[in-house]
Amino acid sequence: MCFRHVTPRHSRGQVVRAIMECVAIQLTGQIRALCGSNLPTHITSAGGGARSALWLKIKSRNLGIPFIATTCDEPTSLGAAMLAARAVGGESF
Repeated sequence: MCFRHVTPRHSRGQVVRAIMECVAIQLTGQIRALCGSNLPTHITSAGGGARSALWLKIKSRNLGIPFIATTCDEPTSLGAAMLAARAVGGESF
């Protein structure tokens, strides 16, 4: 769907932007299916793409709520460590 009108005169950047827009539209549909009208006040994005101000802006515009990048450089590793600590020590974070 996002490549329907792409021609050789479109730049690589324009094609990447189209991909981002299409992914954001699909993400919006998934979040609305999960949350209905009870959308969260914001969504925290993790991963390399979360560092892109443009990507955060596109997702935010599509859903109508802020998308915020994590401040942790390795959120997946932190989450795994938190789960391991819970399993070993029984304490909740």
